[in-house]
Amino acid sequence: MSPGLLIDVFVSLLFERRIILRSNSLGTLTDVCSALESLLFPFKWQGIYIIPLHVEMLDYCHAPTPYLIGVHSSIFERLMSEVGNSIIDENISILDIDKKAFYSNTKEEDYDSIPRKVMKELESNLKGWDQFGGREIKDAFVTCQARLLSNYTCGWLNSEHFNKDDFIASHRSDPSFQMFAEKLIQVQMFEQYVTMKEDKRRKFEGRDGFDTVISNLPELKSNLDALKKFGVGLLEKGKKRNSK
Repeated sequence: MSPGLLIDVFVSLLFERRIILRSNSLGTLTDVCSALESLLFPFKWQGIYIIPLHVEMLDYCHAPTPYLIGVHSSIFERLMSEVGNSIIDENISILDIDKKAFYSNTKEEDYDSIPRKVMKELESNLKGWDQFGGREIKDAFVTCQARLLSNYTCGWLNSEHFNKDDFIASHRSDPSFQMFAEKLIQVQMFEQYVTMKEDKRRKFEGRDGFDTVISNLPELKSNLDALKKFGVGLLEKGKKRNSK
């Protein structure tokens, strides 16, 4: 699977599309589905998840809700006879793992909904990925998610409950991020994530590992370092005044 193909599937998952995966190997179906789901961190897939799909469960492919379904090639033709005519109309995407091909009527729309500079960085971080281990690939996507969600705490600026309008407004200076935020608030995984974070805030559990990733983004870290230096400077001035 190429970096471009992986990014296309990731973006479709991020916007909770209905995706059918096909392979001749049940083991491959399981491994690929698990790997793709892990790239969504800190989100957790909230839709239907069936790996592998059995013949008696083909009706699940007509479900109107988001799904990630793995299908063995032995029943794929039968599946196509069931849903083939409605794939385009219902925006069902198909990842053929063995052929390394992704068929999606919405991938361009979804890709264009994510700020271009974030996608450029992700593509750059995946260059030379043939030499990468699984950890390095996952780190590239975690950094991508950190950039996309770097303002998520702004949803609590004026309330103890997450406010979607405040989250969107925090991106007012960047139309591409604002457009993304408007689309993201409709995603079930995002709703589940902010609900979980809100619960942690009530329990005073504080920051987690993903928050640390956000704060370590170069531009945010430099701002924090500047604030720390400013604060230290004020303290030193105060000490000198008190010593006189």
